[in-house]
Amino acid sequence: MSPRAPHRFHHPGPIGPRAPGERLLLPVSESHHLIDVLRLREGTPIDLFDAAGATYRARFVGRRDGRAEIELLAPLDSASPAGPVVKLAVAMLKRRAMDLLIEKLSELGVDTLQPLHTRRSVIPPRAEDEPGVPERWSRLAIAAAKQCGRPRPLSLPPPMAVEHWLQADRPPADGLVAAFGGNPRPLGEWLRQRPALDRPIWIAIGPEGGWTPAEQAAFESAGYVPVGLGPLTLRAETAAIAAAAACRLM
Repeated sequence: MSPRAPHRFHHPGPIGPRAPGERLLLPVSESHHLIDVLRLREGTPIDLFDAAGATYRARFVGRRDGRAEIELLAPLDSASPAGPVVKLAVAMLKRRAMDLLIEKLSELGVDTLQPLHTRRSVIPPRAEDEPGVPERWSRLAIAAAKQCGRPRPLSLPPPMAVEHWLQADRPPADGLVAAFGGNPRPLGEWLRQRPALDRPIWIAIGPEGGWTPAEQAAFESAGYVPVGLGPLTLRAETAAIAAAAACRLM
């Protein structure tokens, strides 16, 4: 039976580059998890990672000021998942659906989840400003990264109106927009014939009621290719997870 991999902990960072033997304190929430939940003993090896993808083998050396003190031992390779860099722009969802999406896209190795405000969004603008919402999203992304072993948490930029997001400058990428009417090209077909294997992929997923005609036209004017996700009607979170899984598995 192979030995259990060390528990993973997140540091708000950055943690690299640092010399072996350097010590640092975990944040309060991670200290609580290490000391009170897992009850790790002093000397126990752990893996420590930050938001930039740096990962170190380290060990728990004790408590200081009520927090867990960690000694860095050696940097670890933190390669990103194989395959294309996948980023999703998804219409704002209700709380449970959004929480599920953060967890599952993290597990699938998606790089970025950009929430969008659209005409038919079920969540009104500024709902993400409610107390604790950004913090909860961050906690979910960190917890999912710790569980699945990805080198850094899912990136979660602040929500934007879809029209403003389409006008924003971004590095070159292949753009796809999920379309549920007309005769869109199947996503699997596009992936098998994608023109630039080294370019990131942005996939836009609309709300439960779909994009408005104006929003769909705006995506296509911006160069986004309409793609279909099959003959059945999918919930927005299901569509996002299915699209991400298709990209990761091709």
